Amino acid sequence: MRIKDLIMVSMRNLWRRKLRTSLTILGVVIGTASIVLMVSLGIAMNQNFIKEIERMGSLTTINVYPSYRYEPMMEKKPSAGSVDEGMITDMTIASFESIPGVAIASPVLELSLKMTADKYVSWVQLRGIKPALLEIQKLKVAEGRLLEEQDKLAFLFGSEVAYSFYDPRNSGGGMWYYEEGNEERMPPPVDLMTARLKASYDMNFGEKTPPGGTGTKPVRPYNIIAIGIIEGQGEHAYSVYTTLDQAKAIKKEQDRYNASVSGPATPGSGSKKKTVETYNNAIVQVEDIDQVEAVIETIKSMGFEAYSLMEYLKSMQNTSNAIQMVLGGIGAISLLVAAIGITNTMIMSIYERTKEIGVMKVIGAKMKDIKKMFLIEAAMIGFIGGATGLIISFVGSKILNFVGKNISLFGMGGGGVDAQLSVIPIWLYVLAIVFTTLVGLISGYLPAVRAMKLSVLSALRTE
Repeated sequence: MRIKDLIMVSMRNLWRRKLRTSLTILGVVIGTASIVLMVSLGIAMNQNFIKEIERMGSLTTINVYPSYRYEPMMEKKPSAGSVDEGMITDMTIASFESIPGVAIASPVLELSLKMTADKYVSWVQLRGIKPALLEIQKLKVAEGRLLEEQDKLAFLFGSEVAYSFYDPRNSGGGMWYYEEGNEERMPPPVDLMTARLKASYDMNFGEKTPPGGTGTKPVRPYNIIAIGIIEGQGEHAYSVYTTLDQAKAIKKEQDRYNASVSGPATPGSGSKKKTVETYNNAIVQVEDIDQVEAVIETIKSMGFEAYSLMEYLKSMQNTSNAIQMVLGGIGAISLLVAAIGITNTMIMSIYERTKEIGVMKVIGAKMKDIKKMFLIEAAMIGFIGGATGLIISFVGSKILNFVGKNISLFGMGGGGVDAQLSVIPIWLYVLAIVFTTLVGLISGYLPAVRAMKLSVLSALRTE
């Protein structure tokens, strides 16, 4: 018999027993919808983890710190003519850049400054870096531009820095607090791109001078140029960036001022010795996400502490994979029950069609054709049930995402703005339909073999 004829005969046989066929298909539908929806929840969770991590920062960025905590100084006198182990220097940065897979390594010099924007005041964390780092990280700006090496007294602000400014004349302190993720929050008190900006390392700058003065020499503030505002949230949102050379210049003046305020140097401390610049930490940008772990291990073997968001992502993905397995297992139980139902249906079909099978053999039907006919019937039950289950899964996924549009998945997704509760990729649709068809074939195999081996005489005697 031709395949076309076998398919037509199989369809007629299934149609003759509509109720039993429908109930068997229903079992496959429930099993397919269960397993697809369960797996889609795990996939959505994993995607939301990745979105949340990427919102926090780049997955290819490694933050490097000294191997022990110390009070960071830009200039530190080396012991016995060498730098203490674990401290980050220009030589250290060069060694980081020589690691295979590293695109760029930049030292980070951090300074706490007091800033004024018109009548508003704020403490800011200034970070001196190589401007090329921001370009390689493909950082986007909401306004203005990124830093350039030739910039002088130019600051690049994180998106949330403007909210830290307050009016010192306000008796309550005037700090601007807001609910993160709330799109309807109030605008910041200042527009950093248009305000007149000044910065100083004097802790009293911008505040009311107490009666009698501070007793210290006033510091001349820097006139600052705002060159840009970084777009979005994440690791850059609360930082202020400038060029490394500019940060060094400010730090040098700050050290000179502190030395003048603290009084004359102790005997012997004024001797000029060779000094080596050390930095608070470093940022290493890796070319490819697959190389991050290897670079981290290399940096740690050099005696430094290294951290990347990839480590958090791996931990989250392990949790997500475990949950996916549990959810998938729950759905698989339903599909297993459906497979048993297909086997039962096909066996009952053999008992009811024993005489028909005998007649087919008498008129010349081949044994393999009889086997194929029953296998096709079982496969069709699996295919139809799987296809219907996928339609239900698609609708169910849309309903879940609609209902949970403003609900964060396990606390992820930044308030649910981009989070989805269910994600069904194309490969899951294809895998589900192929799998249910195979389940039907496997479930119908033993009944098909049994039908093929039926004795013609005993089959014809059956009433």
